[in-house]
Amino acid sequence: MANAPDIPTALGDRYADEELLETFKGVADPDDWQAPIKAVIPLRMFGEIATAVETFTGTKLEIVELLPEQMVRVRADGFRAGPANK
Repeated sequence: MANAPDIPTALGDRYADEELLETFKGVADPDDWQAPIKAVIPLRMFGEIATAVETFTGTKLEIVELLPEQMVRVRADGFRAGPANK
């Protein structure tokens, strides 16, 4: 969705740090950050990426498949389907 608003960096009374924002951008749909998250990531990065996804979407990142070489397939409902958008 090319007309999706920019990713908000103001989160209530706090601001997301650049590293958290960049982590989220690494798994978010570049054309629609509010869309569901579907990605393949290194297992060692799961905690950091899960924090970023929950911060920006209000939804939980979950592992849906273990892959070779310490990689995992993950998904989250995304902002549009999450509680923050209700």
